[in-house]
Amino acid sequence: MRQITLSLCLLPLFTGCTLLNTASDQDNEISNTSQMPMTTADSQWPLTGELFTHDPAIGIDGDTWISFFTANGIGLNVSSDGGHTWQKTGRPAIPWSQLRQVRDAWWKQTVPAYSGTSVWAPDVFQTENRDYLYYSVSTFGQNQSAIGLLSADSLIDGEWVDEGLVLASAQNDGFNAIDPNVFEDPETGKLWMAFGSFWSGLKLVELDQKTMKPKTNSNYLSLASRPGVTHNPIEAPALAYNDGHYYLFASIDRCCADSNSTYKIIVGRSESVTGPYVDDLGIKMVNSGGNLLWDNQSAGRVQGYGGGQDVFQLPDGTWAMAWHIYNADHNGYPELVIASIRFVAGWPVLASD
Repeated sequence: MRQITLSLCLLPLFTGCTLLNTASDQDNEISNTSQMPMTTADSQWPLTGELFTHDPAIGIDGDTWISFFTANGIGLNVSSDGGHTWQKTGRPAIPWSQLRQVRDAWWKQTVPAYSGTSVWAPDVFQTENRDYLYYSVSTFGQNQSAIGLLSADSLIDGEWVDEGLVLASAQNDGFNAIDPNVFEDPETGKLWMAFGSFWSGLKLVELDQKTMKPKTNSNYLSLASRPGVTHNPIEAPALAYNDGHYYLFASIDRCCADSNSTYKIIVGRSESVTGPYVDDLGIKMVNSGGNLLWDNQSAGRVQGYGGGQDVFQLPDGTWAMAWHIYNADHNGYPELVIASIRFVAGWPVLASD
């Protein structure tokens, strides 16, 4: 999840603010100086309709596209024209009655300081027989957190089943159990989950394909970190694969402060899903490496800092990215944006088609 610290805290969608994201802009400069073009002149799809979002996760169920996002009970918007026009459903992804049951059953036991109904940073993983919705439960500026799991036979029409806790972090752990992203390795068929926010950075763990949870005695592998930068502001991992390379996308710097946000998206690549991931200068992402993919100077329909990205495959097998941008023309209003991903000389470039 992308530590929600909106100055829009009057909105019922969010339940608090954190002072965690306080590193200076000078401290937050990424290590590499790559001048590679990462966006085309018009790098976003034309979108209309209900575009308010934070940390979007895109699923496709037949002709219906579903955008899940951070909100009370997980936000739920839909599109019937291939992700271009979005409608508000007026209901959370988790029905209110079920939400209260799950919260009282184990959320509060795992994260005692948790209150309210805000659920962070969902992630969708779809199989032929079952669809899975991962999500985060936490409190602002703390790492006593949990990643939970729901499953259904259909993203839009199915009834969600509470599959319980996936993994948790405690205050004495050096990581934060939020921001899940599940990825199937096309080379081996293995399932992996990337996760993490601040603390010691982004982690990776192998999943059991029967339980969709970490294998017994699995180790947490380090994917990316920003040593030396105050609070280690990196989060929201997303994995992709193309032509022999694995790609790790991540969000860095200050989230959730409307027009004062400095959120950006970086990317690195590896020949193995477990890393090491490096930028085009060869700097490892565990040592602050990463090519800058999006910042407020990037070209596109909507301008502003942004992150909380979801990288997903389209029906034709190509890749796309959805993320939220703090729209500079609307006082930092968090707005859904989607772009196609094209690979140029082995590196992702955002494009409008």
